[in-house]
Amino acid sequence: MAISLVRRVTVMATCTAILVLTGGAAAWSAPAVTVVAAPHGGPTPPGGDTGGGAAMPADPMAYELGRILASLDVEQLETTFLAQLVAHHRAVVDMAKLEVERGADTAVRDRARTMVTDQEKQADQGAKWLRDWYGMTPEQATRKAPAGARKAMTALREGMTRMVEDLRGVDKGKKFDTEFARRMVSLDSAAVEFPAAQVRATHPELRAAAASGMTSQLAGITELIGWLTGQVADAQERGTLPAPATRMPRGTAHAGAGGTQASAALPAVAGAALLACGAGLGLTLARRRRAAAVRRG
Repeated sequence: MAISLVRRVTVMATCTAILVLTGGAAAWSAPAVTVVAAPHGGPTPPGGDTGGGAAMPADPMAYELGRILASLDVEQLETTFLAQLVAHHRAVVDMAKLEVERGADTAVRDRARTMVTDQEKQADQGAKWLRDWYGMTPEQATRKAPAGARKAMTALREGMTRMVEDLRGVDKGKKFDTEFARRMVSLDSAAVEFPAAQVRATHPELRAAAASGMTSQLAGITELIGWLTGQVADAQERGTLPAPATRMPRGTAHAGAGGTQASAALPAVAGAALLACGAGLGLTLARRRRAAAVRRG
């Protein structure tokens, strides 16, 4: 059932190329990725004993929805993707607001505040595109989605609702930071299973937004897992890992002060991504030629 390596490499390479070739501009701004310093003295944040401090896995229904999205015609792809995207952003906002109210770690709470602002805007933009392009609300788009997609979307939304409700039951303080981070890794991991909109959507602003969103989500996943394990701060203390730079050029403050900075390595990453894309396409063509030769022979 897993997506082939060639498809994954090609999709991610296309994503990165879109961002670089458009100068990183997207129809909506991806959340700023601020560096969250990992706590010292252990593999998990203090108070984060629930689940051993490990990140929660993505809902398996996310893969199923991603598979279905890849098979839809362009209009159904856009409406179904946008409906689910709006629901995802709203769940993230609900969780981030709880972190602002109940968390203890300053950096995590600052990130949560940014998430509230950015993802409320993204949810509103997704709803506006549905209205402007197709005359639908997110709820109407959900009802008109194919049965299989609708079933997966319902399961995912029920899972997101349970996450938010479970988080409401966590005590304030450092433990809350841990449980928030664990759930955010799960939500963002689920969202990256929907790559079809990046390459097949007919509206260029949606393609750019989907690519920007995936890149931001992958950065957020890496950051939060680093915070949960404590490996980032430990490596920095040993002098084996430089202070990480953020991808999004949102502001000029140093990341260590809670701001963001642009990554100087982005052009190199883009070059590697384009090479990977070419390699993936070359492998695909070679396999098809071999298969055709076997059929003829």
